[in-house]
Amino acid sequence: MNFTCNKKDFANALNIVMNVDKGKDAVVFLRLDGDTLEMQATNRTIGIGAKIEVKTEAEGDALIHMKLLASIVAKLPG
Repeated sequence: MNFTCNKKDFANALNIVMNVDKGKDAVVFLRLDGDTLEMQATNRTIGIGAKIEVKTEAEGDALIHMKLLASIVAKLPG
């Protein structure tokens, strides 16, 4: 999985899916398909999703804890 996108667009989509729950068990599933990045978050009870347009270099999937992803995005330049 490798893509490029606007940090603000990514952060906005992440903020949407973070509404699921900010607890320690919340995870984000990222799926890169074509030029669309789909984010799905769940706390094992409910789920929420968002999509953004990206420039894809390599498709793929990833699963990451929500707090860790939010921390990484906050440290990115731009």
